[in-house]
Amino acid sequence: MRQAEAPPHPPGGLQGAHVLLVDDCADALMPMAALLEMCGAQVDTADNGFTALERLRQAHFDVLVSDLRMPGMSGVELVRAMRADRELDQPLAIAYTGFTAMATRDVVEAGFDAVLTKPLGIDQLEATIQRLQARPRPTKA
Repeated sequence: MRQAEAPPHPPGGLQGAHVLLVDDCADALMPMAALLEMCGAQVDTADNGFTALERLRQAHFDVLVSDLRMPGMSGVELVRAMRADRELDQPLAIAYTGFTAMATRDVVEAGFDAVLTKPLGIDQLEATIQRLQARPRPTKA
């Protein structure tokens, strides 16, 4: 007797969103990417800020989700470089971190639209992306 296959995960609230997920820890990066895909997002990944900045130059992303503490280029340095480059599309930017010593205000002032703390649940991330996407955005000059 053949076992029934599990039904596919229903499309989530991120259908059509193109997300760049950045984290230097593969144990965090890959599962989060898979969960975002289950929510309907198209996900690209980068394991450092330099690679992420290059990907931002090569493709359009709706959302950047980045860890803050990474070697070489931190998430704060990444978002500052992205916001300073007027040639780039300016995706929504969400910081996620287990490093709580940095004030949320400082992270937002650097250019992030939201800050979430680890451990990060996919429901929390999905709801944050949806909330930010629903906000009116300034047009690119």
